[in-house]
Amino acid sequence: MGKFAISPDVARLGGSTYELMQSRLALLFAMVQNPHDWKAPINALVNDTAELREALTDAIEHFTATTPRFDVVSPCYMRVTSDGYRNGPAGP
Repeated sequence: MGKFAISPDVARLGGSTYELMQSRLALLFAMVQNPHDWKAPINALVNDTAELREALTDAIEHFTATTPRFDVVSPCYMRVTSDGYRNGPAGP
């Protein structure tokens, strides 16, 4: 099971599969969203792991309908950017 997957222990706490998945994606999205405006473009520095990259891609695509870009900035960190909800196809 991946580091960012919902464990069986958490799943046993209750809630629908949708609620659990939504919670997982919301926690991941909170790592990179603009804290003052979730619809704004994304520009965040995070740990560089393939697993986190995949999980953040799922969350950003889910909440913004945009595809994130990842740029390695050091051996341990990557910058994640995205047009954000407002500037993407789902925005106003």
